[in-house]
Amino acid sequence: MAEIIVTVSDNSLLPMLEKAIGLLKGVTRVSVRKENAKAKVSSTDNLPEDIRSLIGIASGIDSQEIESDERLSYLLNK
Repeated sequence: MAEIIVTVSDNSLLPMLEKAIGLLKGVTRVSVRKENAKAKVSSTDNLPEDIRSLIGIASGIDSQEIESDERLSYLLNK
């Protein structure tokens, strides 16, 4: 299962978009989340140093490098 997040600037479009997306084949659920209900982005400050360094290293990897590294590709596509 996958999710798609759509951001709209005009809230009057929400009912129409919600209905249209719900009619698409394979859509199992449509939910609307208002701007003020956004989940807080967790800070990496409370993570151990070794985890923060891994996040920093991984942020510079592109899809070409992932595909060329068999072990990394296996782990990330699992």
